[in-house]
Amino acid sequence: MIRHIDRTDRADTINLQNVFAIAITAGLIVVLLTGATTALQNERTEVVDAQLETIGNQLAIQLERADELAQRGDNVTVRATVQRTVAGEDYSVRVAEGDDCVTNNYDSDSCLVLDALDLDAGATVPVNVSTDVTVRRAGGTVRIDASGGRERPGYGPDAERPIRLGVGRSFVVDDFATAASGVNFDPTADFGFSPVTPRVDDPTRFNATASFDQDSDVVAYKWDLDGDGRFDAKGENVSRALDPGPRNVTLEVVDDDGAVSNTTERVVVSGLTYNLDLDDAYTRDSSRGAISFTVTNEWPFAVGPRVSIQEVWLDPTNDDEPGRVELRGITTNNDDCSGDCPFGDDSNEGAILVNDGTERADENVGEVDSRFAFDGGNVIEIRDGGAEIPLGLFGEDDGNVGSVQISSGDTARVWVGEFPDQDDLTGYEFDIGVRYDIDDQRNATVFTDVVGNPDVKSVRLETGGGVDNDQVDAVIVSQKSLDGVEIEVDGAVDTTVDTSTTNPSELPSGLYEHRVFLGTATEGSVRATLTSATNNSGSANVEAAKTRGDRSVTRSAFLDGGDYVWQDDADWDAASTSAGVVHADYGTNDPDTVRVGTPARDQGGSNLVAFWPLDDTTDDVGPNDFEATPQDDSVVIEEFGAYGTWTRTFDGDDDSLEVTDGATTGSYLDTNTTDEMAVSMWVQKNSSQSDSVELLGRSDESYSLRLNDSDIPRFTIYDRASQNATAPTSIGVGEWHHLVGTFDGSTVRLYVDGQLVDKTSADWITESGDPVRIAANPSGDENFDGKIDEVRLYNRSLTPSEIDRIADTKGQLVTDWQSGATIAPGDLGLASNASVPGSTSITVTVQADTDNDGAVDWESDPVALSDGANQVDANVAGAPAAADRFRLKVDISSRSVVKSPRLFNASVVDTS
Repeated sequence: MIRHIDRTDRADTINLQNVFAIAITAGLIVVLLTGATTALQNERTEVVDAQLETIGNQLAIQLERADELAQRGDNVTVRATVQRTVAGEDYSVRVAEGDDCVTNNYDSDSCLVLDALDLDAGATVPVNVSTDVTVRRAGGTVRIDASGGRERPGYGPDAERPIRLGVGRSFVVDDFATAASGVNFDPTADFGFSPVTPRVDDPTRFNATASFDQDSDVVAYKWDLDGDGRFDAKGENVSRALDPGPRNVTLEVVDDDGAVSNTTERVVVSGLTYNLDLDDAYTRDSSRGAISFTVTNEWPFAVGPRVSIQEVWLDPTNDDEPGRVELRGITTNNDDCSGDCPFGDDSNEGAILVNDGTERADENVGEVDSRFAFDGGNVIEIRDGGAEIPLGLFGEDDGNVGSVQISSGDTARVWVGEFPDQDDLTGYEFDIGVRYDIDDQRNATVFTDVVGNPDVKSVRLETGGGVDNDQVDAVIVSQKSLDGVEIEVDGAVDTTVDTSTTNPSELPSGLYEHRVFLGTATEGSVRATLTSATNNSGSANVEAAKTRGDRSVTRSAFLDGGDYVWQDDADWDAASTSAGVVHADYGTNDPDTVRVGTPARDQGGSNLVAFWPLDDTTDDVGPNDFEATPQDDSVVIEEFGAYGTWTRTFDGDDDSLEVTDGATTGSYLDTNTTDEMAVSMWVQKNSSQSDSVELLGRSDESYSLRLNDSDIPRFTIYDRASQNATAPTSIGVGEWHHLVGTFDGSTVRLYVDGQLVDKTSADWITESGDPVRIAANPSGDENFDGKIDEVRLYNRSLTPSEIDRIADTKGQLVTDWQSGATIAPGDLGLASNASVPGSTSITVTVQADTDNDGAVDWESDPVALSDGANQVDANVAGAPAAADRFRLKVDISSRSVVKSPRLFNASVVDTS
């Protein structure tokens, strides 16, 4: 409710000293005891009332001066500086008429109304004006516009407005009221962003509509989104997935006279990602409900190797009993739930259970890493505003207690229960927060979601279908079958699709794929936004997940029949230079998509013996077809490993991979033809193992890469004895590391994360008839507990630069030349379609050959690609000659081992 303040209870002739004393007293009470009682809340309301009245009196003076000048026929604009907040409260200002201006003290045709946005406080101040007057506030600036030449009848009281002292600030009347003239005033820069708690990979939307220019128009908006002093985007509204961590975001605005203004806001992006999977969970009491969800640590290892979850905040937004929801402990320990209990263990009980996603060799199935446990008779009352539940508290039934450590790239599952009298929570909406520490800094991931949401896994656009090869489809993959979707489409196809016919088909993985026809197009760009996806789960029609602030899923496709297009496997294969990138049909890669990675060939020769990406299979994608057969139950996990692809996990007990016969080299991998070899892999430990464990080897008396006692990497070549290259330090639990062992016929070398850490001498590699094993020794012992990814075996040594290229998650591709229509440098544009998550980047430079000699005659400034389909100008320094022959230099990189950007297509266009 908005209240217009009536001043009948306040004397207008109050002594200044008394006002000062009252204000200071109220201020002290607010500082010391805000929110403690209703009486103190009333005191805070009175303080806000007084400050808003002070601001209103100030603005009324300026407004009446503007009106007086405007009566002469001019259009007048004035600008006043005010407080951004009053007693911590934001507020609005508007000009009102009629009943809004009638109080017990005044009866005026016009007035200024000031209202606190989140508090029942405000002020009404009469004004005497005869022209059309408007007021706009942006932050600490108020713009007053008075339109001259349009007098209208009106009257107002000739009220004397004493300047009252507001709490915490004195106001000085400045004598300005400026008619429109040749003097140009600087514009005012102001912006907002949503969601207010951004998360990595969830685009943050920046809105500069609050910016204005008091005497002309804002003609340009420039954004520095990473605080490096360089502009990253242009436009009144921009959206960008940001790297995790704090940053200063600066907006610069320019008016039509070239005047510039800027403003900077602090934005903190959480690197703990909610996976859009809030769902109803099992409980042993059929009359009670529970929920579960997962979060993934997307923070780069360089910022911190792990996050420490400290507490969970919970607030059901549609509780049955307003203001109170109960959260109880499990009431019995005697029922056998046959694996359906939280994390499969019927001893788990409590309100909050967290598992870090890593099952260690010494950890029983279902054992959780932290619980908030208490006797079943105890109750947590979740009232309005939610409840904060710290991990590590416990009652009569102690469990594993304390914060939960989540390593970079790992996923934790959180179980919350039980809710009395709620056997099925599907359709219920929750506000949830997970507070955690990273690098000794407190951070949080906050989201709003509905239990049982369809969990949309991916959205993509497909083009070129249909009889005429002009069909554009949206393909949506979700955990549950969708009953309806709404998609807003613009660009070459401009429509809104709202359909309950999604034609779901179940994939082998158990996910559901839905294909929705959007329209037809053969050129240009198409941008589709999935605004709603519903699933009829029981009695509830559940919408797709949402976060604080508007959230949608936007995908784009670029269609171009022009001369300069690079978009498929043939285009990327024709590249003149390619290093550190992959676009191949193996694992979870796509031959038409460029991303960080290593190809299924030897980039420095023809000596790649085997390459096991360990994404969705154990196949060797190298030249010799050495299939690695799973022993026991090592599994692919749908968590990101190296380069953002899936990885494989081993339990440290009996999991391993055994390499079977190959097509060309007999019963074991022959690295002895040259007496040289190299082995490369990415490794992440799930636990610290006190005994030596094998990562890859053929025999203790041939060659092996292992973690020695105390988790220290060691590479061994056996000639007449073991010749060991050993790292000086161990590698930590939950940390991704790149390990390489090489032997060039005389020297054994070990590299960790691209750096040489040790070397020793050896004379030869002893032959062995044992099979090669991954994650165990050839006998199936010394099992490794953790994740292994991207395993490569060579029968030659690798150079330091080759090793650095594999360990460094970045690469470059230079396309072939394409010829076509002539484009002048000033009309050069770049269209692209890419996926650029946080902590990654793609930069494209357009290169021109003006005389058809194959040499670069000029090139554009590097263009940083944004997520989705976009077209931007490619700026060229100077004024070189026009060209009809172009190619692209693509630099692609990731600051996170477990992420990679992806380039789907790019095109050089004429923007004239």
